Amino acid sequence: YYEKSIKLNKEYAEALNMASRDDTERGEHLPARERTEKALAVAEAAPDRDDALIGLLLINLSRKQESLGEFEAADATYQRAETQVRKSVGERHSTFWIARAYHARLLHRRGQRERANTLFDQMLQMIPQDWKTNTYDIWAREVYAECIAAEGRAREAIPLLEAAYH
Repeated sequence: YYEKSIKLNKEYAEALNMASRDDTERGEHLPARERTEKALAVAEAAPDRDDALIGLLLINLSRKQESLGEFEAADATYQRAETQVRKSVGERHSTFWIARAYHARLLHRRGQRERANTLFDQMLQMIPQDWKTNTYDIWAREVYAECIAAEGRAREAIPLLEAAYH
């Protein structure tokens, strides 16, 4: 009973998530994805379920799938992540912007520029002008600027970077 209760709580899911980050840093993407999937399963089954944590785990899983070239799975998981984050903390929360930015970057890299740019534009509308709580808005804008610059439109990327570091 004791071992089972340890393995079904959000702290265990968070520990698995941290271990998956270590795997990723070592370039071990398959074990990282597997650990993140386990963390997600634990978090979803935990009696102290934390829907915001589940949203973060879905974002992390998407990124692992993307690293492994599992692009269709990553696209679907990013969509799940956005839905989960929207339900748990809302679209005006910085975690949503990160999910949206990474999702749009995946689409952009896969050649789905129109869909990606729509997601990026929607994301920018959600970030309050006076945001000062954390750096997620900077990351989100940097991801968008990176995609625009990759298209050879560096001049259009500059205002995004200026807004990020105002």
